[in-house]
Amino acid sequence: MRTYFCKNVKLLYSNYYTIYDIRGRILKLSFGIIFFLLLISIYNPAPMEYISLLSQRYKLVSVDNMYDYTIPMISCCIIAYAFYNDYKNNAHELIAFFSGHGFNYILFFRWFLYTSLFSVGSFITALMYYRTVYYGAIQGVLLSLRFIPNIIFLTSIMLLITTAAKNIYAGIFITTAYTICDYLSFGELFKILSIGANTYNFYYTISPEYYIVNRILILTIGIVSICIAGKISSN
Repeated sequence: MRTYFCKNVKLLYSNYYTIYDIRGRILKLSFGIIFFLLLISIYNPAPMEYISLLSQRYKLVSVDNMYDYTIPMISCCIIAYAFYNDYKNNAHELIAFFSGHGFNYILFFRWFLYTSLFSVGSFITALMYYRTVYYGAIQGVLLSLRFIPNIIFLTSIMLLITTAAKNIYAGIFITTAYTICDYLSFGELFKILSIGANTYNFYYTISPEYYIVNRILILTIGIVSICIAGKISSN
């Protein structure tokens, strides 16, 4: 297992800009998007009464939906762009062959690269976006970390569907449909599996326990999904 791991790290590193991301276009686009989000967070921060309004059971859709829905969907678009040619020309079969048997490490590393990039980007920009709200470092970190499960969940689910169907459009369609339905139903359709727990204020409108279970479930399903995707795509 360690041999395969090291071999795949070397394969990805040596071929990244020639096979997986020609001239680094995807990375450049990702950094450009994150920089744009940073500008938004700097010049249009959350309202100072944010915490007070939440405690009064308000649903601050216009404040939180960028981090609950928009950024995770942008992350999915980047993942779709990164893996598009794999399934357009059946290149995924060759990648699986070089990755070795049992688990597709190349797929996992590529997913991890872009997902980590947007997770870190989301965290940093959220620190700026909510800077007028929190009064201590711990509160700021917690406010910013609460959105990361959504990114991991959506990107891994999309990749799982893509690898299972061997069709990138299937992953895009189902993930987009889930996100739109969840948003339009105010988090009611998927309930405990909704990614709108922050936007629709589950913590105060339902209960803190329900909110915490939602975050843990979303994160766990995301981690399990990418592990299954790595297994499926190795065959």
